[in-house]
Amino acid sequence: MHSHLSSKFTDSPGLENLSSGLNSAWSTAEWQSFLNSTAMQQLARAHGVEALLLNQLQQAEASPKHRETRDPHHWADRTRTQQIQTGLQQLLQIQAMRELDLNFAQNTLQGIIYKGFSLANWLYPAASLRPMVDIDMLIHFKDREKAFNALTKNDWKLIPNNYSAVVLPECSFEKKFSGACLSLDLHWQLSSRPIIAKLIRFPDLWQNCQPLLEYSAIKQPDAVDALVIAACHRLGHHRHNAKLLWLYEISLIFRFLETRNQLSRLAARARSLEVSAILNDALKHAELSFPTLFSHSAPKIAPQFELSAQLLHPRSVFMTDWITSDGAQKRALITERLFAEPNYLRSRFASNAPVWWLQIKRWLKIK
Repeated sequence: MHSHLSSKFTDSPGLENLSSGLNSAWSTAEWQSFLNSTAMQQLARAHGVEALLLNQLQQAEASPKHRETRDPHHWADRTRTQQIQTGLQQLLQIQAMRELDLNFAQNTLQGIIYKGFSLANWLYPAASLRPMVDIDMLIHFKDREKAFNALTKNDWKLIPNNYSAVVLPECSFEKKFSGACLSLDLHWQLSSRPIIAKLIRFPDLWQNCQPLLEYSAIKQPDAVDALVIAACHRLGHHRHNAKLLWLYEISLIFRFLETRNQLSRLAARARSLEVSAILNDALKHAELSFPTLFSHSAPKIAPQFELSAQLLHPRSVFMTDWITSDGAQKRALITERLFAEPNYLRSRFASNAPVWWLQIKRWLKIK
């Protein structure tokens, strides 16, 4: 799979004691009971780390020291099947990426592949260990219409969603490859949080990107920017659903940079983008979950005044976005919060009633 990709990333830090995020102070009996329970399977699946955890359990099982306390066979078969399916999906995704790279080059477009697909192909020992649903690609805002046309002419089908560009600055496309349907999420802002979208723009990332495929019309962030993106992603529209997988990847990328003496570059980058407080917070939570991936405590970047630090305060998403938005964004936020998209209303209430009535039901919280 990796032979299809031209990446400068080598010597992945690998999988290092994934279970450390789950077994802080449990006794051997408690740990054994948990490993053999459906609760562990459900928790691992919910956090997207089922295949990763199985990989660790199998390594531990091979050691006589741990063989008595770990028995993953009762769910290994299904997880292996999941890995095979993920691997096949990623082979098709690589086929799609090669096609997209050529398509974008022919249309003088640029795209940045980030999050799951990018990380799977340089951060993990095997890409199939990293579960994912779709491919995430960031484009320049000015290229949005041009990218839409290029994709639709190449048989990518636009999937309608229930949100406007203010609430969710992205859209989804689907296309069949070898009979399988692949999804592409096209983003024109890095985050749905206005302050992050304002601070980290496409040109800021593109200048440091690494080549991904033959025509270099589509690239991937370098490791420093990948960590910054991962830290900011925790505070996006997934704010209240911080998966263990994301903290695990933040830990892995940090170790990747640490072993290459690039932490000072990371700190400088976070300061220049004005997201050092967000990065500090991400590293703190990652280290609490995966201490074995940190040879010593993660260095705290010297504090400075940053408006983006407001995202760390325990207030509502709307209030935080209001505080960190400019005038045009404030007007858009009011419009979007007061008057929801018609498609969203019809989907929420499963009704084709007049939009004005559905708006009233939403305001009055009528089911």
